[in-house]
Amino acid sequence: MKDFSEIYVEYYPKLLRFAGDMIPCREDAENLLHDAFLDLWKINDRLHTICNINAYMFRLVRNRCLDYLKHKVYEKAYEGEAIVEYRARIESVESMGDEEFMANELGQLIRNAVENLPPRCREIFLLSRVEGLRHSEIAQRLELSENTVSVQLGIALKRLRAVTDRYMGK
Repeated sequence: MKDFSEIYVEYYPKLLRFAGDMIPCREDAENLLHDAFLDLWKINDRLHTICNINAYMFRLVRNRCLDYLKHKVYEKAYEGEAIVEYRARIESVESMGDEEFMANELGQLIRNAVENLPPRCREIFLLSRVEGLRHSEIAQRLELSENTVSVQLGIALKRLRAVTDRYMGK
């Protein structure tokens, strides 16, 4: 049975031609081949168990090439989707006026700030500002005191004000 270095010397040129037939970029083919030999090195102590090293090596490189090509197809599909999405975003931003852009940006900052409020504080804020409930209605619904509702709303408004002040440069 041959050792790793003998296999490398004998098979590298053959396998490079083989990989080069499947992979258009020579550098990528070489990298795949090096990865295949690295896989072989990892099982160096079990090389003697491989009955047909020729078939094993060609299958190893073939599988590496197939994985690479499948990944490239996935990348290209993703790039195509991303390009369409980013073009739409670019058109959307370009069509916005400065005021609309700032309003959208500020709105997103406020939504993020609301999402980052503590859960109970966020719940009270949303009941007050989105559902339009009075302090007494919120207190009754959540079984809290009106004072707790007022304090939690104060905390929420203070945090949101800090976000908007930073955005406005205050």
